[in-house]
Amino acid sequence: MTWAPRHGLTTAAGVVLAVLLALTAELPDPWWAAISAWMVANPDRRAILPKSVLRIVGTLAGCALGYGLSMLLGGQPFLILVAIFICGSLGMRGRFTSPYAYAWVLFAITSMMMLLASLNQRDGLLEFAVARALEIVCGVIGALIAGLVLGVSGEGPAPAAAPPASGGDHDFDLDRVAAIGGLIGVVIAIVWDAMAMQSATQIAITSYVIIDRDLGTSRVRAQQRIGGCLLGAALGLLVVGFGPVSVLFWVWALGAGIFFFSSLHLGGGAHAYVGTQAGIAYIIALITGPGYPTDILSVVERLAGILIGVALAIALAYALAPKRRVQVEGR
Repeated sequence: MTWAPRHGLTTAAGVVLAVLLALTAELPDPWWAAISAWMVANPDRRAILPKSVLRIVGTLAGCALGYGLSMLLGGQPFLILVAIFICGSLGMRGRFTSPYAYAWVLFAITSMMMLLASLNQRDGLLEFAVARALEIVCGVIGALIAGLVLGVSGEGPAPAAAPPASGGDHDFDLDRVAAIGGLIGVVIAIVWDAMAMQSATQIAITSYVIIDRDLGTSRVRAQQRIGGCLLGAALGLLVVGFGPVSVLFWVWALGAGIFFFSSLHLGGGAHAYVGTQAGIAYIIALITGPGYPTDILSVVERLAGILIGVALAIALAYALAPKRRVQVEGR
């Protein structure tokens, strides 16, 4: 796919509109709306709707299951960790066996977030679930409106092929990847509780997406995620370093950064994932709570959550990899 300025303008408009919608609705974390718009963005307006539907369905299913399990388990830490493991494992299996892989990923991430949140704020869990769902909807609406008004038709990538059907033999490699998917949420819950970094838990859990059935691919995606995070964080912290600014400048800076990173994110090629992660880190840096960040330390903590989450995910991937494969990858 060849990136064009119109693609960047469409993506930036969708992200900014998503944030404004979330702020108007007084939602607690408008950066989730921005990330949703960023992730479903596509130069071809016809490709936005299917991905938007999968994102909404996966999120709603994850919110519903996570909330239901949290209420059922009554705040018992051990049982909640078991539930996190099961949700993460199911999501990872669905990711590699279902034609609706994107929905399965969102289902797993959202349900694990709900369960993690129940360890600390069970009383406000319903409000948390509703807010998360509405933030995702705001992101999707922003991307859809921008795509309909500014997007083009016929330039999107071909739909991803459905995962191949498994043969008669049991797929032990899928078991291993599913175990990693479940353990990543459990380990992050334990580590974050020990480090008292609860505000970054939701960001760290998104490291779930770097896990791949191929260890080499996981390693490359981890490197690209870290590189993109550092790139987006550097530009974001540079903007935040200017201190309190007008709303107009903040909106312009958000849109300009998204426009810039979309050239990688939507441009295809080997470094597209770097652009994807750079855009996410930039959004996290520029949007905290009700809008522009006022505390740079909270931004640094949130960005550190991404890096620590990646480190934990890749460590688990290596720890559970077959011995022979690790030796081959290490050569």
